[in-house]
Amino acid sequence: YRPDLKNPLIAAILAFLAISLVSAVAGVDFSASFWSKFERMGGVLMLAHLAAFAVVAASVMERRDWMRLFGASVAIAVLVAAATPFDKSVGANDGGLIGNNSFWGTYILFNIFIAIYLFVSLEARQNRNLKYLAAGAALTLAASLAMVGTQHLAHAVAQGAVPTLDLFTDILSTGARAAKLSLLGGLCLLALLRLSFDKKNIVRVVSRAALSLAAAGGIFVVVLAIQPGNQINRLMTDRFTEGTVRGRLVVWETAWKGFLERPILGWGPENFNLVFARYYNPCTGSPECSGETWFDRAHNIVADTLAETGLLGLIGYLALFGAALYLLWKPVLKSGRGLAEAAVFTAMFAAYFAQNLTVFDMVVSYLMFYLCLAFIASECAPRPREDMSLLPPEKLFPMPANRLQIAVVSVAGIICFFIFVIGPFWTDYNIVAAAKTPYNSDD
Repeated sequence: YRPDLKNPLIAAILAFLAISLVSAVAGVDFSASFWSKFERMGGVLMLAHLAAFAVVAASVMERRDWMRLFGASVAIAVLVAAATPFDKSVGANDGGLIGNNSFWGTYILFNIFIAIYLFVSLEARQNRNLKYLAAGAALTLAASLAMVGTQHLAHAVAQGAVPTLDLFTDILSTGARAAKLSLLGGLCLLALLRLSFDKKNIVRVVSRAALSLAAAGGIFVVVLAIQPGNQINRLMTDRFTEGTVRGRLVVWETAWKGFLERPILGWGPENFNLVFARYYNPCTGSPECSGETWFDRAHNIVADTLAETGLLGLIGYLALFGAALYLLWKPVLKSGRGLAEAAVFTAMFAAYFAQNLTVFDMVVSYLMFYLCLAFIASECAPRPREDMSLLPPEKLFPMPANRLQIAVVSVAGIICFFIFVIGPFWTDYNIVAAAKTPYNSDD
């Protein structure tokens, strides 16, 4: 059950954590990089917890454990989606129990693809009940995502009218837009990946050509869109006149300038606010660029990563996807096994990455991402288990650790728990309490 460091995905997870830590040490504000802040919680400390979670899960969990966990995750997501329309609390922002519709959309997006995976899994072929439940959950979550923030359907039902094409426009112009469009693109990608291995040669050729063109075009547009001074960037600036979009384009340019100043390791995780201040663009405060412009995030995973952790950080982040795709597709290309698994998770990661080009990660999305990475590391690169009956007694019953080792580990564990868990918890608790306290209160 020791972590398999030869597993490329485990190595990529630990390498990304190491790069983030070095970037924090070499950055401008180590304290902010390590602890982050109450609103974001995305510092090196959180990445360390996520990395440990992924490594442990990949090391000790077996397939039956993963199927149960995925089933529980989808079931909880259905409950979260069902509760969302009834959450009218202040600041819910159509995000229900998650609190924000963009982060809610990312969470639902992951669980839609997990439900699809359960639907096509070997277990579903052997158990019709699982297949029906997974299909129902996927459709329920997809419908919930499509309808979040919309008004047209409710008005049509209230008036006894039939929904018109305005409903489609309403869906794509309201809450969690990035997740909705990414889901649509991910499902198209899933279909193309499946058709790329069709028995008919012409279907395979056309599908693979479409995939190649889509991938090349997407990378080309993304790279040029975040760099000022080229036709693609100018076209996007002129085309998207909405304040929110224009504001984000300006912030992306700011992130690019910050990257050029510190290109190797960046300014340190969670230090984008310093980049924003140094290269502040007056357009940000004008009506032309008003909207959801935040000083601590670029709302683009590529721009954020380049500015905060530099080129090494971006390579480390992309290596997570690269290692996962390598493990997913290696058995498919080698022996034709695991196509359904590879196609579903590839489409999931593509949709997740695409929607992150206009939003950013929070704990809820990070947790789902690392959960899926751990599954791939465990399922697609399994380590052979030793036959316990063949082990000699000294290996079957190893000598226990001595008392000094137990004492050192116990004391270190208690200290770390209080410093890195209990301390931040009480800090966050007091921040919430202070936010709820009335102005000029004696409390």
